[in-house]
Amino acid sequence: MNHELLQKLAKAQTDEERSWIVTESLLSTLSPELASAAYAAAVPHWFNADILAALRPELQAQSSQLYTELQTLPFVEEFFGRGHNVHDLTRNLMLKHLWHEHQDEFLTLSQRAAEYFFSSNERQKTITEQPETQIEWLYHLIVVDREWKGSEFWDLAQKWNNNFRVAELESLITTLLEQIAAERVATPAKAEVYYFAGKAEFRVYKVTKALERYEAALAFYRDTGSRLGEANTLVEIGILQENLTLGLEYCQAALELYTQIGDKYSQSRNLIYFTSKILLKLGRQKEAVDALNRAIDLAREVPYEIFVEYATAKLREIQVL
Repeated sequence: MNHELLQKLAKAQTDEERSWIVTESLLSTLSPELASAAYAAAVPHWFNADILAALRPELQAQSSQLYTELQTLPFVEEFFGRGHNVHDLTRNLMLKHLWHEHQDEFLTLSQRAAEYFFSSNERQKTITEQPETQIEWLYHLIVVDREWKGSEFWDLAQKWNNNFRVAELESLITTLLEQIAAERVATPAKAEVYYFAGKAEFRVYKVTKALERYEAALAFYRDTGSRLGEANTLVEIGILQENLTLGLEYCQAALELYTQIGDKYSQSRNLIYFTSKILLKLGRQKEAVDALNRAIDLAREVPYEIFVEYATAKLREIQVL
């Protein structure tokens, strides 16, 4: 260990700083090509020769050799069934360095990774679904898509939630929270991730944790001015309240927002599945009937016949009672 390195270590204030000094020193001993490949390898959760070639197209001809050389480095380990990965501690240090010191390069590598895993996922669709590849694709997309106007995450999370695929949904949320914790994600994406994090927690009956996630989502939606997102989250918070009166207040607040933005579908859904049900539990039968009749009128305007049929059946039940 040379004198300069020892001096740097002596001046370091934290264990993380000391770890980075050692890591950077090791990286500086590598050839430019191998060091470049090592930084690229740190961006995804796992890598192989094909991934390296996609992330470093300028080194494509050397990707197989570089992949072999990377496996000899002390911070690279086998990733069962998929190739290899950079050890978590070293990987996090390298990503932090790239993000703060070479952000354009980080974003370029992330864009290439998103494109690679998207293409890989599309190729696999005709054979079998690969949740790990879908999650990895969104892990990179959430960083490069700063406006977050696409529905990619929402569609996949909704699909897994609706089909009770709890393990996949939890894995997706946990993976995306890595990027959020590292402060590499724009607010619109944070809101959606925390919204579905609430759903994931509720699926495993962790109500308190679900409420924490929804409250975080609510704050992010309000920051972005998304009244639809705010309304949807208010409903989720409302239906988790033990106090029915408080739950009703949340659902009615959501209903006001749906009305303001002219979302008749969500107004009808709210009245049928949430507001009227809470009113019935509170013994406020007339108000529940009014809510269901209003829901039917809105559903016919959409039109959405399923809501009409369900609300009509519910009215019959109430009249029998």
